[in-house]
Amino acid sequence: MKKILIIGANGFVGRQILNDLAANPSYLVTGCSLHNDIQPGNNYHFVCADIRHTDTITSLIEELQPDVVINTAALSAPDYCESNREEAQIINVMAVEQIAKACETLGSRFIHLSSDFVFDGCTSRLYEETDQPNPIN
Repeated sequence: MKKILIIGANGFVGRQILNDLAANPSYLVTGCSLHNDIQPGNNYHFVCADIRHTDTITSLIEELQPDVVINTAALSAPDYCESNREEAQIINVMAVEQIAKACETLGSRFIHLSSDFVFDGCTSRLYEETDQPNPIN
């Protein structure tokens, strides 16, 4: 049975992934968010954790020993991020780096979902993973 940790499981994308994966009995799913589970279900475990604290997220990953970690957590409102740069840096950069390091140490696969705000929008095609980021803010 594959163990999967979904960080940001109270968000729109995280909740959909949580529900979809928890419906598959081949997976042992744990949802994680800053706040309590907004829509409790029976097919998964849920924990509260603040990814801004590196010790917390490292300990959680070490404790769960997931095969896969899916991170959907982020500050995603550009105007808020512009006004709160330090908080945005901690959540959108430093926490992600810590999650990646913890996954690397344990040999867990790490899937990080981001937005297209890392690009400048100056293309007529869909962006690809190999495209160079060029944020305008």
